[in-house]
Amino acid sequence: MTYCINFKLTGILAVTTLTLLFSGCTHVRTDDQIVDSNHEDNVIVNENDELPEGSYELKKESYLSVLKDVEKSLRNIEGKQSSLETIQSVQAADLSYIYIGFADDEFVITPDTQIPEGYQPTKRPWYTGALEQEYYADEYLDAMTEAVIYTVSTKLTTEQFGEAVIGIDFILESDPEKADVYMMEKLEEDEMSLEEIIDFTSEPVDFITGDAFEMWESRINQIDKDLSDLDDRESIEEILAKQLNAYENVTTVFLASPKGDFYLSEDVELPSDYDPTQRPWYQETLNGNGLYKSEPYRDIISGKTIVSLFMELKNTSEIGWVLGIDITQ
Repeated sequence: MTYCINFKLTGILAVTTLTLLFSGCTHVRTDDQIVDSNHEDNVIVNENDELPEGSYELKKESYLSVLKDVEKSLRNIEGKQSSLETIQSVQAADLSYIYIGFADDEFVITPDTQIPEGYQPTKRPWYTGALEQEYYADEYLDAMTEAVIYTVSTKLTTEQFGEAVIGIDFILESDPEKADVYMMEKLEEDEMSLEEIIDFTSEPVDFITGDAFEMWESRINQIDKDLSDLDDRESIEEILAKQLNAYENVTTVFLASPKGDFYLSEDVELPSDYDPTQRPWYQETLNGNGLYKSEPYRDIISGKTIVSLFMELKNTSEIGWVLGIDITQ
C-alpha cells in the first residue's frame, strides 16, 4: 500500500496538495433511497447520509457499495459529456471527488478542479490498479484538510468508448489528530520500521532554497501589496487566480483570515466545517517571523514534489491574515 504523506516526524504535517484526486456518486434504488427529481436522468441518491461511526472498515464497505452503484449507472452512457453530467448529479456521504479516466487519456472530474497540463490518468495508480484487480483501494492524508482520503476505483467498460476507470475519493476521517493516528497505525500494520517510515516520508527533495527562496519571497511580498482590499472577496479571488496563472509551477494560491474565512485561486470543495486557523500551517506561520516553508511532499496527481510557502500579510490593519502558495518543481 502506498501513502502520499509526510508524518509529524519533524513536527510538521505535510501531505498531498489541493489538486489531489477527486469525487462524486450514484446509487441503485433501495427502500431507503429516493430519486433526485432535479436531474433528468433519475440518478438515485442516498436518503440517509449517515455512515457507521467509529468503524473504518464498515465505512470502506459502504464506499465500495457506492462505487459499484456508480459503475452500473455509467455502463450505458452515450458519450463522455454524459458521463460528466452523470457523476455531477451524484450525492453520497463523505464524498470528496468523482472522476473518470479514459483509455485515450481524456479525464473528467467533479467538482471541477484544475488538472496539471499533460496529466495522463492511464499512468496513475488508481487507473492501473483497477485494471489489475476488480477494485483498487488506497488511502493517504490530504495536505489542506489533514483528513484521511480513501480512494476506490474500478474498471468501466462501455459500448461507446471501450475501457475506462471510474474513481471516487471519500473522506474516511476528517479529524486531523485521529487521521494522523490512523495513518501511523496503518504503517505499523504494514510492518514498516521507523527508519523505513522516515526514508519513505523524506524522499522528496527541497528545491526552494537559496536564490529560489529569495525569489519566491519577493513574489509573495508583491502579492501582499496587491491584496489591498480584504473586504472584497471577488477582488481577493481574482488576485489569487492571477498568481496561479502567472507561474506554471504554482498549483494553488490561498488566503486565510483570522476569522476562519478561506479564499482559493480555484474552485475546490472543502468540508463545511473547515477552519484554516486550526491548521498547523496557519499557526506555525503566525508563530514564526517572515516566510514559513513546509517540508517537501508528493503530489498524488503528477507525482512531482511540492513545497508550500506561507506568510502573514503585512499591508493590512488586521493581524492574522495568512497567504499560502503551493509550488511544484
